[in-house]
Order: sequence, then structure tokens, then C-alpha cells
Amino acid sequence: MTNLTIFDVGATVMVRMLDRGISYWHYGIADGRGNVIHCSKAHKKVVIETENEFSCGRRIFPSPSIIGKDTFAYDRALRFVGAAYDLFQSNCEHFVRMCNGLDVESTQVQKYLIACGASAMVLIAPNPAIKAVFASVALACALTPSEKSPIPYAALAIGITSVGIAAVISN
Repeated sequence: MTNLTIFDVGATVMVRMLDRGISYWHYGIADGRGNVIHCSKAHKKVVIETENEFSCGRRIFPSPSIIGKDTFAYDRALRFVGAAYDLFQSNCEHFVRMCNGLDVESTQVQKYLIACGASAMVLIAPNPAIKAVFASVALACALTPSEKSPIPYAALAIGITSVGIAAVISN
């Protein structure tokens, strides 16, 4: 039986999830017949599920940045069914980026790790100038658009804050 779907074969799809108070996007590759291939934390591997199972009944969106390449992404996704899940090396975002021939990274994990590290430095740094630099990094990560790496934004925040601090100190 074919499920109703609005997604073409190979489309990268995403759904907003909430786990232990942390909101994140969960990604998969549509098969064009109402199913999604995704790297599932719950199943600890890449699986094929209906759109409803994939989304837990939530609304599914097409990815605005990771554009599926028709059957290319779908064919690659099929080859990885059963592959293991790992939050830091093989999660759903790594999976869809790999299936689409993009750099394999997880911008969401990058954001959370950099923001947490910067926030910790704000709490423990003895120098107010250092606290300001790390606060700007944490803010830059929080404001980084979805599916974009926070690294360039964090670097820009460091540069701008450092220039501001240098200007204040030189006066």
C-alpha cells in the first residue's frame, strides 16, 4: 500500500523534535511513497519508516538548505539501511548530508557543543573581557541559522568582540 506524501523521491525532510528539553531537527530522505529513510536514535541504526513513524505525528518540512538530488540521495540512503547510529559521528544530519554528497557534519551538534563550552567559560573566566568574548560566541551559536555551521559565526563574534575590547582598552 502506498502512503500519501507530498515529498518527492530523494527529498531531504525534517521534523522538529524535543528530547529532555532540547529542541532539534530530525532529518531523513523521502522515498516518494510515504516512507522516510533516516538514522534513528531510537532504533540505533538507519531504518525505513512511514512518514508518521518518522515524525511521531508531527509536521514534516522539506529541508530549506539540504536539497535532495532526486534518486541520488535515495539510492545512497538505501545502501546504508542498518548502519549504526552515533550522536557525534553518524546521526541523522550526518546521514542526510552524506546521502546528498555534502560535507559530513552535524551543525546542530557543533552549535550545542560550542555554545555549552562558551557558556562554561563565561561562568569560570576570571577576566571580564574574556567573559565578553565567550558570551559573544555563545550568542553567535544561538543565533546561527538552522543547517548552517556556527564556526564562522563564532569566529566573527570573537573578532568583533576582541576589536571592541581593544578599542575600549586603548582609550
